[in-house]
Amino acid sequence: MVPQTCSWDELEGSSTDVVLTISNATLTIDGVGTFTASETINLPPGTYNYTWIADPGFSGSGSGSFTLLECEPGKADAAVDVGGCTWDAQNGSQINVTLTLENAILTIDGQDYSSSQTIKLSPGTYPYTWVAAQTTQEMGVVPSRSTGVNLPRLQLKLVLVNGMANYP
Repeated sequence: MVPQTCSWDELEGSSTDVVLTISNATLTIDGVGTFTASETINLPPGTYNYTWIADPGFSGSGSGSFTLLECEPGKADAAVDVGGCTWDAQNGSQINVTLTLENAILTIDGQDYSSSQTIKLSPGTYPYTWVAAQTTQEMGVVPSRSTGVNLPRLQLKLVLVNGMANYP
């Protein structure tokens, strides 16, 4: 039994894929079931006791336990800061907008941004939303990974005011 990927779901909580490698034996995991062939199962956090016995014609048996830890979702955050205004003959007034993103995808006026950056927008009102991006994070004692959780979309408005820029 080899714990693999721990994932977290907003509705289900955390669970871990466990690879069972079985050859000429029967494996029983208490409270889970009996297995006679190799497969991958998905289990919630907890401590599991198991026993195995060799199939007829083979010898051996054993028992043990394993523990699966709970994994948590990666953290996500998004911030939008309105900066100074500039003006040029080609584009008119443009306002610097700094996007600070941590494991998030931010959408402003239909355009997706997944990394921190400064963009320029014309004065106006821009609706924006953000969601957590898929992330991985090493966890605890057993090999596991956390996948990002989809956070509810946050409905926010970015208002850029005209009149801050001066003609050069």
